Order: sequence, then C-alpha cells, then structure tokens
Amino acid sequence: FLFVWGIYTATYATANCVMSASMMGKQRREDAAFTTFAATTAVNVPCSVLQDRFFTRWFGTQRPKPLPGLSYASFATRDAMTVLASFSLPHLIADRFSDGDQAKRDEIFVSAQIACPVAIQLVSTPLHVVGLHLYNVPGASVKERLAEISKSYNKTAFMRICRILPAFGIAGVLNNGLRSWGEDMLVPMELRHDELAAASESDSE
Repeated sequence: FLFVWGIYTATYATANCVMSASMMGKQRREDAAFTTFAATTAVNVPCSVLQDRFFTRWFGTQRPKPLPGLSYASFATRDAMTVLASFSLPHLIADRFSDGDQAKRDEIFVSAQIACPVAIQLVSTPLHVVGLHLYNVPGASVKERLAEISKSYNKTAFMRICRILPAFGIAGVLNNGLRSWGEDMLVPMELRHDELAAASESDSE
C-alpha cells in the first residue's frame, strides 16, 4: 500500500507542479506537455521499477534473486508509456482537435484522459509480462516468451486496465480540474502582487 500510495503521490505532485509552472510561465501547452512528461517520467519510472523489483522478489515463483537488466528495461519502458498517455497525450489530443473552442477542448480532454491510459495498456502489457518472465524463467527461449505473452496477455491487460483506469483515467480528470482551480486562484494573487509592486515603485518615484 505504501509503495503504491507513495508512487502516485510523487507522480501527481511532480506533474502538477511542472505543468502549472510551465503554463503560468507562458510556455506553449505542447511544450508544457513534453516538459511534464520528462519530469514525471524521471520521478515515476525509478519509483515504479523499484516497486516492481520488490513485488517480483516477494511474489515471484523463484527464490529471491537479482532482477535482470532486461526486466528493469521492460518495466521502465512500460511505465514511461503510461506516463506519456496519462499526463501529456490527453492535452495534446484536446488541443489538436478542439479548434480553439475551450468548451470543446474540455469535452475532448475528458474523453482522452479516460481513454489514453487505458489504451496504452494494450500496447505495454507484453512488456510487463516479459519483464516478469525474464525473472521467473531466465533461460526461456524467444518462442517460450511469446507463448507466455499469448497465455497471460488477456488477464494481465484486464487487471492493468482495472488498476490504471481509476488511478490515471478518472483521477486524471479530477486532478486536472483541481489543478486548474488552483491556477485560477493563484493568478489573481499574482496580479495583485504585481499591482502592489507597481504602486510601490510609483510611490517611491
């Protein structure tokens, strides 16, 4: 529980801080999306891979042993794909198809935020299966690994979707609304600060 809670907290905190700072710094939304992806990946991937290292050792079918480098690579790529689909793609898709209409953009964003993290699991699930199989069956052939993917794909993809949908789909929509509300609260405070600074300069003159 603490692993999962800590990873989601660190991931959302990083994404929110970077996205808000980028947007309030007048960075283009497209650039802000990629900046957020880079920063969030730098936080989420090492934490998630560390979590998987412990989970694999705790619940694997073999006695605890070092995790293979290819397992780390598989898990890291899987998590980077999830971060991209959860924190960057929904904004890029909404901007691309909204034609400058904010109301339309909001509708598209909600749909994309729900769909993208779920859809990416259909692509990244084989990486998850292979990462575990590399640990549990280190000497398996390519044919055996493909057979394991075929055997485990449906149930693993379903379970990952069940995990990701509330964590990054529904929660992503709620998080975006809360972050936007916070930004709206901060902007008037920033404007008021600028007004006070200007008035102070005028008085000094």
